[in-house]
Amino acid sequence: MDTKYPQDNFDSIQKDLKLERYMSLLGLTKQEVQLKSDQMFGAGPPIPFKCRPRIQIDAQISEALNRLRTTIPVMNVRGSTYLIGIYKFSCSLHGDQVLIKNQQGQSEIVEYLEKNQNFMK
Repeated sequence: MDTKYPQDNFDSIQKDLKLERYMSLLGLTKQEVQLKSDQMFGAGPPIPFKCRPRIQIDAQISEALNRLRTTIPVMNVRGSTYLIGIYKFSCSLHGDQVLIKNQQGQSEIVEYLEKNQNFMK
């Protein structure tokens, strides 16, 4: 049985392998590269999230960003529209969870940030 991988997954694997080869040639570990990256660019996002006062969804987004320690920038565009990384999403609050509407439907912002953290570095 032949397993086929999507092209973007294959490209991602190829990039990871190429990066690992360069790191081994230089004698660097992933931790050393991450430490140097944090020193050069900071450990936080390039644009810090500004929580609007008395807006519950902003407080939940801020809490999620702090808990995950993500470097993905998030900013409010207008109302319930947020720029997350390079994409614009409509967000809503359901209980204590922030949901984002995307092409696949809805997903939790925490799941989206965890899934896309490595792609947006």
